[in-house]
Order: sequence, then C-alpha cells, then structure tokens
Amino acid sequence: MGLDYPLQTLGGVSAILLKLNYVAPLAIPNSGTDAMVRARVTNLAGTGSSISGIMDKDTNTDTVDDQIQASVRKTSGSIDPGPVYRVRFDCPAGTSIATSQFTCSHEQATDLSGSPFVPELANLIGCVVTLSAP
Repeated sequence: MGLDYPLQTLGGVSAILLKLNYVAPLAIPNSGTDAMVRARVTNLAGTGSSISGIMDKDTNTDTVDDQIQASVRKTSGSIDPGPVYRVRFDCPAGTSIATSQFTCSHEQATDLSGSPFVPELANLIGCVVTLSAP
C-alpha cells in the first residue's frame, strides 16, 4: 500500500489513515487488532514513521474480514509518495490475484503542521496497491 500525490502542491503528509479492501480467498489470521493481524503489516514509510491502529475488519457484515486499515504518522518530515506499508495475506497455492481485486481509500490526512487538508487538497491524495509474491 502506498501513497500517490503531488508533493510540490501539498508540501507533504504528516499522518494518514489508509484502508485496503480485499476479497476471498485472501485472508489474514484472526481479526480486529489481534497481535497476529498486527504482525502481518510491515512499515515501509521510513525512518521517523510509525504505524498504529492496525485493524482487520468485516465491512459488509458477512462475517468475513475484508478490510485492513492502519494509521501512519511521521514524527518529522513527510510520508512521501511511494510505499507506506506492506500486508502479508494467506491464500491457497496457485491462486491468481490481480490488483483490480483490491480497492484502497484514505481518511484523516494532515499536512506537515498537523492540520487536516482542506477537501480540495485531500482529494489530490491517492493510494496505490502493488502486488508481490513471497
């Protein structure tokens, strides 16, 4: 999961909540904020960054988790465009997965002063999904 935005226009992002929606047969062991869920998320945002609020949840009440979310913060500087965190999913061997099977969204983006972006600027921030095999 990564960010895509015009750095020159926004000046940087100090914090953001990123949500990644996924479909079966992809799965993450356990649910909610369980330690096994948190262990599946790796910080890629670089030095001075932290990830918190990691949660795997069911967004459509079918009893199957389908969204993982995490808040990313940078103590100094910016969460620059590029990779932010990696999620490791379980799936049956031989399963073909495409990026089109994922959707992502963001909320609560803040500028380098810690203030929320006005909607016009927040709308310039996009998220990016990249797939890789173990």
